[in-house]
Amino acid sequence: MNALEPASERAPVAERTTALDAPTAPTDAVHVDHVPRGRARRPALPPRVLLTWALAAVALALGILLCALALAALVGVLSVMNGGAFRSLGQPLGEAAQRSAQAVAEAEQSVRDTFDPRHPPRGGLRQDAEFDALQVVGVGELLGEAGVSELRLASLAKRNDAQDTASAQYAIVRRALAAPQPRRVLGVPLGEDRGEHEHYLYKGQSFRLGPRYYKVNWVSLDRQQVGVARYRSADDLIGPLAFEYD
Repeated sequence: MNALEPASERAPVAERTTALDAPTAPTDAVHVDHVPRGRARRPALPPRVLLTWALAAVALALGILLCALALAALVGVLSVMNGGAFRSLGQPLGEAAQRSAQAVAEAEQSVRDTFDPRHPPRGGLRQDAEFDALQVVGVGELLGEAGVSELRLASLAKRNDAQDTASAQYAIVRRALAAPQPRRVLGVPLGEDRGEHEHYLYKGQSFRLGPRYYKVNWVSLDRQQVGVARYRSADDLIGPLAFEYD
């Protein structure tokens, strides 16, 4: 362009350039819907999806019902097998299941005991009565006293018809008054009343003298002795009393 060209001739060129560079307005406007408070509207689930979920819920309910019916039928069959004609078939199965459960429980207990060295004994322990004294009494010796009575071991005897060793031999205990009482008939003195009476004690029998309870622990015919244990408490008493004196 010539620098000497008049300004009036250069103006139209600028106007044309501005008109071409200006952006054209869109012909179609986009409308956006907004939910109140600025939240976007959630799309609704199609009916097909709702139907699928409903069918799944119905199937789950039917499955639970069928499981409950199967469990009830199994319980009924087991009850019939335990009390009916099929008991002989069901009993071995029940015993096998019980043994398996017991084996699993023992294995678990063994693992726990490995980490606990102070655990109590797991085998069956026989809990006997508790005693606080043991007395060995020979023939002719005093067994005990209670009130005005005294009891002595008179002798030991053996039974030939005994069914076991515990009842094969027994002790003969004689009770007598510690201070004999005069005996009178119609005012006439006729000697003394010693109040003697015999009792028979076998191994395992108990008796009471005053507030104390005793048990025959052993009887030895060869040694001519008996072992008598004293209960620590009356709560440990086992079996009926052979005799008792206050």
